[in-house]
Amino acid sequence: MKPGARKRVVSGIALVGAVSGIACLWWWPHEVSKPETGLATDEEGVFEAEFSLATLSHVLETGGCELTREAAIGWLDQQTREQIEPSSDTQTVIFSMLRDAEGHAAWPLGYREHLFNSACNALRVRASEGTAEALANILHDHVRSRSDRTLRLYSLQHIDSLRKAGKLGEPLAGAIHQTLEELAENGDSDIAGTALQLLAVWDGDADGAAREVLELAARTAADRQRPVDIRVSAIHTAGAAGLVAARAIATDPAEPMLLRKAAIACLGRDGNASDVPTLETLKDGHFRLAQAAEPALVRLRTRIKGESSPPLLPYP
Repeated sequence: MKPGARKRVVSGIALVGAVSGIACLWWWPHEVSKPETGLATDEEGVFEAEFSLATLSHVLETGGCELTREAAIGWLDQQTREQIEPSSDTQTVIFSMLRDAEGHAAWPLGYREHLFNSACNALRVRASEGTAEALANILHDHVRSRSDRTLRLYSLQHIDSLRKAGKLGEPLAGAIHQTLEELAENGDSDIAGTALQLLAVWDGDADGAAREVLELAARTAADRQRPVDIRVSAIHTAGAAGLVAARAIATDPAEPMLLRKAAIACLGRDGNASDVPTLETLKDGHFRLAQAAEPALVRLRTRIKGESSPPLLPYP
């Protein structure tokens, strides 16, 4: 649904969606009355869902229907695009929603995550220091204790955005950093991988990552007990610090194909002349390995010659 757009109910007598036995919209052609929170009428008495805080409140309280749910997210996205500073009323409503671990029972699968992400964006875009700290505390709580993996990943991404914008003050930043370290060391798959990537750029870009973070990434990449997706994230994060692990993984047929391709890409990006024979051999081997080895070899030889590097290789 496009920003500012309104969906109309066009049937003569319409009952559109019910949530816990409550009708979302009702139009009676001879006796029109204004609906409750979040709805309005035009000149013809046709009900519309407004892009408004009232609509969001309506959806949070009643569960809403398809029309009002879309309008609620549309309003939040509009606040973000137009960089509108959230009012105190807006903050109260959104913070209440963000603290709710489950959301309304009537919401379809995935709506909770979509609403959560849009709400975080609306708060974050022009957040004051106090608003940013309150948001970061809620996000930190989600990362540590919520079961919804999508919400945890969204929370990590919004925390990273707050930090990059200079809105993550101490001591909260220190507590979040410690949580990221714990997740990277012991966390489950994609959560741990994202935590590791955030740690690598915590104090700047990945090239300036703290040595201990790079060493952790290298150990994680080599650890066969960790899930494959964590190891893939780790080997890319480690960079040159993970070359020993990358060389071993790239040539080990017992390692998963996805991980071997990631290791090969790292040899092209961070290796040296001693890695050329390995890449040559891999280029002439299994076709899936060749897909990674051929561009890696081109990139490595370009770097050895001191020429400008070609564009970064995508993660295999």
